[in-house]
Amino acid sequence: MGKFFEAKSRTSFKGKFKIKELLVDKVDENTDVNAMLSEDEYIVIWYREISNASNRNNSTKLVEVVFENKKTGYQLRRKIPLVAMGSFPIGSIWKNGKSTEKVEFDSFSTIFKGDYSNVTYSTNKKIKGNEIRFINQDNYPVFNINNESNTMIVVHQNDIDYVIHPLLFFNALYGVSNHINRVLLTYTWAKVEEYLALNITDRANPEAVVIPKLGVVGDAVFLHYLKHDGYTKRVVRKLHSSFRANIAGNGSSPLCVESYHNQDIEIVNRPEYIGEWIT
Repeated sequence: MGKFFEAKSRTSFKGKFKIKELLVDKVDENTDVNAMLSEDEYIVIWYREISNASNRNNSTKLVEVVFENKKTGYQLRRKIPLVAMGSFPIGSIWKNGKSTEKVEFDSFSTIFKGDYSNVTYSTNKKIKGNEIRFINQDNYPVFNINNESNTMIVVHQNDIDYVIHPLLFFNALYGVSNHINRVLLTYTWAKVEEYLALNITDRANPEAVVIPKLGVVGDAVFLHYLKHDGYTKRVVRKLHSSFRANIAGNGSSPLCVESYHNQDIEIVNRPEYIGEWIT
């Protein structure tokens, strides 16, 4: 029997992609490659590290997504392209290789203080002694989550700890289009500046930014900060260099994502209660 979100109601959700249409790599070798195409329902429960697909220039980034079989509780992992993650929210339910429903969570609003006064970072893999594992095998039983390498963002508000997965924070904050996310995690910094049009300056309006060919107007805020703000450049380059070093050395990389500015951020999310914390 599945362990996740059993008491939750469902709502309609039509994912943009079908499993068989994607470049989907199997992670666990003893699982039938066609399991996700069966009549059984599978629910997305977690995101692990990001790796390169075996394509030219490593330009496709794959997120290891954990699914649970709703009937048996068996967990399997598949690598899904980063650019398709909008179709794979936690709680989305997959059957015959496509999603038509997702679990319905309550909505909450939290404030991420720009001075980090109510924010801490937590990495299970680096926890020592009596430090808290905000997400662990007991309160969120994803296999081997006690050794999770991604760094969770924990916002403390009204005596509640809101645990935010860094991939969700990255996708929501760092631009609007998935083009921004992919470019930042793929190329050298010189190429990042080229593909995000950061080197183009309008002499009549030096503060303006150019929207990249594959970007959207909503990317302008992030691009403006990245082009003109020194603090933003340091934060983004730190993420960029750390990720590229990890993936070059280990074949995959976790995420540790900071806010790229020092202003307060209102985060509207749909979390799940897990004991004393919600995620």
